Amino acid sequence: MSNDKDEIVLLQLQLELSREETKRKREEEETKRKHEEEETKRYLAQIALQTLKLEGTFVVYYIFHIFLFLFYILIEPVRRQISLNDILKRKIHEPKEEIIKKMFTRFEVRVNNILLTDNTDLAIETYDLCEALPGDTTKEELKGSGYILNGAVAFNDKLTLCYKGMHSFVCKVIYDEREIKSLEHCFNIFGGEEQLQAAYNITYFDFLKTNTGKNLMMMPLYQNTLEMFLMADGDKCVPIQLYKEIKVALDYLHSKNYAHMDIKPANICMNDGKIILIDLQSIAPFGEKTYSTNAYLPFELIQKNVNFTISSKETDYWMLAMTLAEKCCGLSIGGSKYHTKTDVINILKGYKMEGDKDCLFIELCSCLE
Repeated sequence: MSNDKDEIVLLQLQLELSREETKRKREEEETKRKHEEEETKRYLAQIALQTLKLEGTFVVYYIFHIFLFLFYILIEPVRRQISLNDILKRKIHEPKEEIIKKMFTRFEVRVNNILLTDNTDLAIETYDLCEALPGDTTKEELKGSGYILNGAVAFNDKLTLCYKGMHSFVCKVIYDEREIKSLEHCFNIFGGEEQLQAAYNITYFDFLKTNTGKNLMMMPLYQNTLEMFLMADGDKCVPIQLYKEIKVALDYLHSKNYAHMDIKPANICMNDGKIILIDLQSIAPFGEKTYSTNAYLPFELIQKNVNFTISSKETDYWMLAMTLAEKCCGLSIGGSKYHTKTDVINILKGYKMEGDKDCLFIELCSCLE
């Protein structure tokens, strides 16, 4: 599974910047519009006044300028659209008229630069960006479900920030047919139930299908992931809380005959003192083939199934053990080295606080042995 760490951090930073930038642009557009209206009124008033005062050739002269002005207002946008279309045709066989119109609406300054500099690459980049923007149909569909998108619907496993009321969410496009099928089934069972988060420490989500063919997974935007968290030396409260709260989430999934299959720090969020298990797109019924992040699997499980993993309780608990070993015990994850089950058990058993007789994760170790 892809690592969403950088995307979540950027989205949080962009949240404030986006609001300020939007406010500033609206103020500039309003000021510009009012200024243009005043200039137009002043110009036409001056022409009308002069027309009343002058006769003969002077009247014809000013009437000519009025028509010239109106010609510019009506014809210039069409001319600019044709010019932009010609630039795009250098690399796109048939540019779509609706996308070109959207370029002028959403990226006016950039389009002015394209026309002035005859910049083909910038034109293609802007065209592709506009094509990714949600159309009116998609916007209305999401709005009907209560979501307001902040920008384009992102592709290539990236996240898009969106809002529902006063809460922030992330939107993710799902392409894999197995994941789509699994999410549809999971959503029918427990996807949209917000009480799951409070009772079982599992993120709730919406799964939406748009008329344009996009499959969208909407998840709450949480404060931090465990991947960003540094465990303090001598602090046994957080490791114990981490283990117990993720175990509650796994016990609930397992009671429904499902396994999460992608337990790792990037999929464990910390939000207002609570531990939340997220990213349910790898979830699968027991016994089904699915995909996991191999770095968080012991070598024996990777060796058993090279190209896929069989959904099971065992896999979930071994991935949890690898996560705890990394974040609490300092086990190095990733690279070319894979750890065996014995490696993981030994490092967890060695994790004790001063004065403690047993290791903190004795229950998990007993379960795995």
